[in-house]
Amino acid sequence: MFYVLAWHLKGSVNAFLIPFCLFLLFIFPRVFNYLITPGPDVGTMAFFTSGMLLFITSLTNANLTPKQQLALSISSGFLLGISALFRYHALVASVFFLFSCLMGFWCHRKNILFSVITLSMVYLPQILVNILTGHGPLETYHAINIFNLVHGVDWFHMDKLMPLPSASSIIRGAPLLFAINYIRWLIDLGVFAIPPFFYGIITTGNKEKRCGFCVGIFCLLYALFFAISASPRAVLLIIPISMLFFVKILFSSETPLLLKRLALTVTLLFSPFFAYKDIQYILHSKAERAVLQSIENFFISNDIKSAQEVYTCDYDIYFVSLFPYRPLFNGGWGRIATYNYSSFYPELAVTSLQNFYTDCIRLGVKYVVLNELASDLAAFLGDLYNGSILDNRYKLSFEIGGRKIYRIVAQE
Repeated sequence: MFYVLAWHLKGSVNAFLIPFCLFLLFIFPRVFNYLITPGPDVGTMAFFTSGMLLFITSLTNANLTPKQQLALSISSGFLLGISALFRYHALVASVFFLFSCLMGFWCHRKNILFSVITLSMVYLPQILVNILTGHGPLETYHAINIFNLVHGVDWFHMDKLMPLPSASSIIRGAPLLFAINYIRWLIDLGVFAIPPFFYGIITTGNKEKRCGFCVGIFCLLYALFFAISASPRAVLLIIPISMLFFVKILFSSETPLLLKRLALTVTLLFSPFFAYKDIQYILHSKAERAVLQSIENFFISNDIKSAQEVYTCDYDIYFVSLFPYRPLFNGGWGRIATYNYSSFYPELAVTSLQNFYTDCIRLGVKYVVLNELASDLAAFLGDLYNGSILDNRYKLSFEIGGRKIYRIVAQE
């Protein structure tokens, strides 16, 4: 993404713009959190942003030949398709982006078509897998995001949510609550459409002006659609391009001096705050990693050979040396649609202390790890964690970082 950004901006602005833009992007707390968290989100953001920049370059760079423009369009479609394989919402975002470009650059419709074809070909394997596994070609479980937006999801008791209601029935069931929460998320995402729109207003170059408006329309369409998802990661696909236009405004000779000073002041004020939030997150993550390592060392020293000899209500717990790395747990997003998930991670009965104990013995669970969320899973587990009930079948063996570890004592 860095090299694509550098090539896109080469010769058009001060060279300082490139590292400054990346600096602002990477210290933004929500981006930073995902950057240091293993997962597909960073890949999605990098491939999607690179694809956008390549296509924008093909539209605005007057030095490119028609063949070079076509090559960039095809490359853009490839990168957008790869991003969609990382996270499916990048497919919808790609459609919004190319549609917005079509509105502003109708003369480039041929290149846009080639980009769409390339995108479709790259994403085709996912469509085939969906069909072969008995799902719709573009089937998703996006309705759970709408349910989470309106009601919030009880992740410990996913069985109460399944089968998943339709998106329309969720909205019809609580239209006012949906509208209130939707508007809140719409504002949260919609603000990122402001920089490209404003750039389109102040710049005088015809192509640059149209580009600003096209990207602004894309960000707006994206916000209107994904405000229903209530997902913090949704912002990752529009932050980079929005940040780029913000920095372009900051360094543009066409920006009014007063506005430029205001933007620079805001940047200088917020950057230390963002950096402080990032440092706090790093320190918290480091402390958590130390706690989790201590817990794993405790289990290894007590002859635990498999992660599934442990049960927890803490979704953050994972192991480095104990396969399959995550203990048993109830609920979790994986139970929505992941193939054979509940067979690999069976749930334990949480109807009573006795039934829970019986399942621990049946499944070979030797230790139970509880935290302050234990009462959300089951009232009796919350009482056990708080010390309100004592049971000699659950022996408190270790306590660290707000977690209490109980050894399951087999009864003769």
